[in-house]
Amino acid sequence: MAKQKPQRQAAKGQSKPEISKSKSQETPQYKSPKSAKNAAAPSKFRKWLPIIVVLAVTFLAFLPTFQNQFVNWDDDVNITDNKFIRALTAENLSNIFTRSVIGGYNPLPILTFALERAAFGTADLARVIHADNLILHLICTLFVWLLAAEMGLNRWSALAVALLFGIHPMRVESVAWATERKDVLFGAFYFAALWQYVKYLKSNDYSVFNRYLLRVFVLFVFALFSKVQAVSLPLSLLALDYFFKRSFNLKLIVEKTHFFLGSLAMGVTNIIMLSKAKTINLDAVPYSTVERVCIAFYTYAIYVGKCIFPWLMSPLYPY
Repeated sequence: MAKQKPQRQAAKGQSKPEISKSKSQETPQYKSPKSAKNAAAPSKFRKWLPIIVVLAVTFLAFLPTFQNQFVNWDDDVNITDNKFIRALTAENLSNIFTRSVIGGYNPLPILTFALERAAFGTADLARVIHADNLILHLICTLFVWLLAAEMGLNRWSALAVALLFGIHPMRVESVAWATERKDVLFGAFYFAALWQYVKYLKSNDYSVFNRYLLRVFVLFVFALFSKVQAVSLPLSLLALDYFFKRSFNLKLIVEKTHFFLGSLAMGVTNIIMLSKAKTINLDAVPYSTVERVCIAFYTYAIYVGKCIFPWLMSPLYPY
């Protein structure tokens, strides 16, 4: 028995270093929160790296627009000769939001021109406006990627959609033409609204005061004041309802009542502005009602066709 005791003590002595060693190996896992942050950083970087590359490619594709100047196709009335953007006075701000430019009611883009002129003057105004147009286009491209990913597209499909949108020839006019600030500005708010609406659908909380739905409406208002085409947003929301297999019923329409009212109000406002500017002349082009409806469908078909096969592009397609 006396011989066995030292063996037991030796065994105990051997087990202690093993326990101490295992504890020393486990300790960094629990006592180093910085290491967890450092491990998460590369993961986040890998997630964002592909869209950063897409945005860089889009930026390089549109880089020559920095050299663009103003043209005599609406840039004069919207920017160079627009007296409402020459100073940020209360009177000018009131005129921006209560008057149209050749019948078009796009107060928010005109306000951005006024802010750019106040900040940078007139010497480099063309360069500044074209640079900001490109920045807004990059923001649109980012939101297209976020929307596609939120809708369930896999990583590479979402990137392909964003890249196609970013460098598609049909986006050139919106970026390269100063007056089309309204297009890239309304697009940024529009795509952001769609992205937030998908988040609203995934939240499974269909209350009117859902924070995502409130954000959608705020973005919708900004889009409306950027370009009248934003009136189509309620229909886009219904399309997303269909995509996510929500049962179509009256509740879906009631849920979007304030959106439809916003579209109606902005539509009426634009008709009033066009009438005041005397740019609505139904007798100027001798087409019947049926022919006008056909022209509208043909115009829509042109957009779809050019999206698939962007060839023989023109800034104006005559009847």
